Amino acid sequence: MNDHDFDHVLRTYREGPYIQHNRAIPPEISGVVGYVKTLTKRFPGYSYDVKRIIASGDFVVLHSHATLKAQHRGNERKGFVISDTFRLENGQLREHWDAMQAIDMLTRFLMLLTGGSVANDNPTFWTTTPCLTER
Repeated sequence: MNDHDFDHVLRTYREGPYIQHNRAIPPEISGVVGYVKTLTKRFPGYSYDVKRIIASGDFVVLHSHATLKAQHRGNERKGFVISDTFRLENGQLREHWDAMQAIDMLTRFLMLLTGGSVANDNPTFWTTTPCLTER
């Protein structure tokens, strides 16, 4: 995604069903790609840097730092802190949840402007598999 090679992302991850739980992003992998394409047209310097990866069973969590401008990459006083949770099935992405924390005034304002749109009907917390606490 940092290289904006969206065709590669679609070829690699598009196989099978994918449930998007971020209500601002359209469904399926193509919805994620379309969302990020729009973002990178507006902010060509957008970057997403994974700081740590946590895995448990079929779940993987990425703790990341995203910035909108190239000169802000690596500056922990700019951008967003993002936690992405993915559920995998047979090595393929099947579900995604995220939580974002805006760090600076620009990203807080951007979230305020874009936070109200709903692009899918998937519930925020629902999953097709039981939670770890339910097992």
